[in-house]
Amino acid sequence: MNKENMELMESYNNYLSKLQPGVIAVIKSIRNENFNKAVDNLLNLVEGLTWLAAVNNHLQNLGLVKSIDINKLNEINQELVNSITDKDSYLCADILEYGLLDFLLEIEEKVTDSN
Repeated sequence: MNKENMELMESYNNYLSKLQPGVIAVIKSIRNENFNKAVDNLLNLVEGLTWLAAVNNHLQNLGLVKSIDINKLNEINQELVNSITDKDSYLCADILEYGLLDFLLEIEEKVTDSN
């Protein structure tokens, strides 16, 4: 594996390890009625999920990781964007808690199964 792909793989794994705790922190912030403060973190999360999908696709094509369900991730991401746009804090928190966190558990299982 070349240095660039090794660094990308390291960044991918690092991001995955921090994603779940970060999502939980955002959920808590929203549930504590700090939606406006959480919006910046939500927008960063949307951007991060887009990056995650692209990097997973690249690394999967190289045979370095198992493929994740990009369609499901994109669907969650779009629902999240819509809830942010609509300023629907309850829906946003629910998408994170019952959509994204469940999805992250699936990814964690795939990573564990591949080791």
